[in-house]
Amino acid sequence: MSFARREYELQFEPLSLAWMGDQLVDPLQYTGSDLREIPSRLSSNRISRLFDAGMVSASGVSCAFQQLGTKAVVMRRTYSPGLTATDAGVGCELERSYYYAEVTPFPIAFISWESHNDAIIFAPEYDRLRIVDLTGKVIVADSEPSEDFFHGRLEVSPSGRWLLSDGWMWHPMQARMLIDLDRVRKDPSSLNSSEILNAPSFPLFATWLSDDTLAMTPFCLPEWNQDAFNYDSFEPWTTISNSQSVANKLFIVDPESSQILRGVQLEFDPFYIACWGSDSIISPSPFPRIADLTTGQILAEFPDLQVAGFEESRFPCNIPTTTPFACHRTRPVFAHATGNKLTVIEEEA
Repeated sequence: MSFARREYELQFEPLSLAWMGDQLVDPLQYTGSDLREIPSRLSSNRISRLFDAGMVSASGVSCAFQQLGTKAVVMRRTYSPGLTATDAGVGCELERSYYYAEVTPFPIAFISWESHNDAIIFAPEYDRLRIVDLTGKVIVADSEPSEDFFHGRLEVSPSGRWLLSDGWMWHPMQARMLIDLDRVRKDPSSLNSSEILNAPSFPLFATWLSDDTLAMTPFCLPEWNQDAFNYDSFEPWTTISNSQSVANKLFIVDPESSQILRGVQLEFDPFYIACWGSDSIISPSPFPRIADLTTGQILAEFPDLQVAGFEESRFPCNIPTTTPFACHRTRPVFAHATGNKLTVIEEEA
């Protein structure tokens, strides 16, 4: 396996990174085009110092938000060459409850919804979701939830059928909830009726490999009173009896049944994971490592590209990185920024 490494020196420091198709952009700044095409001419124009995280839709609409705060703003614009701050405008402002927001990443994601090319799903209250259009108009209203669950980072499956919520529940422990968006399209009242995925954890990381498979690290409770914990109520994870038995392990899970399809013994203990191609994962922290999902072997690692933030996660929820880092959703390529230095690593065919 070989990799192409390309480095760029920019005239400004990227605040965040995101892939818009094959374009690499900074959702927190008005750059107008791919960051790799503008190293010599552009100074940055930040949306607001209030925001420290961002995302961008496939069509180029960006959203900036407070990762551990209550505010978000959707920009009424698309990325195009020569775009400046005067070409942009605010589409809408969104807000969530303050309740435990300081330890729970802002639950927000772009989705495609019926006639809307872009819509936004987010949690205005800690335990319930709402879908709005780019002006903030409600498409699917939030309703009384079926579970007392704190929604966290949201990740949509490749086709848009599933939504994974990386959150937590009392007392407290990390947990995941799966929302079937196809079901919600047929029955909007079911948006907040999903159940917590059968996988309690500390820590637990998950990512979509495909619409049919999730890669998940199993739960590990090194400080937990295991005698007082009822494993039997959390099938199919009852075979995992202690923290030693799950070290360096990763499971491939069927999202529909919550059943473990197979396990993989990795050569390291992954801390946060993302999909890398069709048969590998990448774990960014403390530096990017790529592992084979068949053998568990490390295929590549990049110790000079340090990724801060993940290791500083605060219980009860995973706090995303403070280092600008983005892994492409469908191609084996990632981007990393330190200061004004941008590095792009891509697996060669």
